[in-house]
Amino acid sequence: PTNVLHIKTAVTNTAVATIESTATNSYPFLRLKNDAKEYQLTCHGGLSDAFTIYDGTSSAHRFTITSNGDVGIGTVLPLERVHIHKSSATGPFMYITNTSTGVSASDGIQIGYDGTNTAVLKNNEPTDLVFYAGSQNFRITSSGHVLPATNNTQDLGSTAKGWRNVYMNDLNLSNMNGDTNDVDGTQGSWTIQEGKDDLYIINRLNGKKFKIKMEEIS
Repeated sequence: PTNVLHIKTAVTNTAVATIESTATNSYPFLRLKNDAKEYQLTCHGGLSDAFTIYDGTSSAHRFTITSNGDVGIGTVLPLERVHIHKSSATGPFMYITNTSTGVSASDGIQIGYDGTNTAVLKNNEPTDLVFYAGSQNFRITSSGHVLPATNNTQDLGSTAKGWRNVYMNDLNLSNMNGDTNDVDGTQGSWTIQEGKDDLYIINRLNGKKFKIKMEEIS
């Protein structure tokens, strides 16, 4: 033996050790304990025969796999395939980090809630947050700008589903990145701005300014 208890077999697909209880709704468990903490690996009959990791020191189930394969972290009743529950209503539920950035609270991607219970997907790194649906679709830059993956490719809304209102300050229109218009085939760059009583248009190519003539109807 190389340990205090050493069980060895050369037979394939053979149970090396079994902990079994035949009582109804029993929960046989393997206890792991050191000087400060105790955990139990159980097949819990009282939880519909789920596999659990039970914190015996704090009397709490930390991890559960139900009999149909659903995984619960912090809950014994997962509502979906993977269900993460936190007793506190705020703070991150999950961090995703890599070895190059470490594992501190300022690293990686955070999924959770902020102080007002608003859902948060947060990139803690000074990098862009990129969204894919098969291929890259759009990104939120580290400066907070929302950009399409490529120029003149993605739409905001469609002919069947449009946004109800669009709120913005200046409206900048440009097809200077390789596109042309359908009327005279030229390229341009314009800005529409609001005045107290008028709308103004600025030609960004030559600096000329125009005012839109409007007729009051009510």
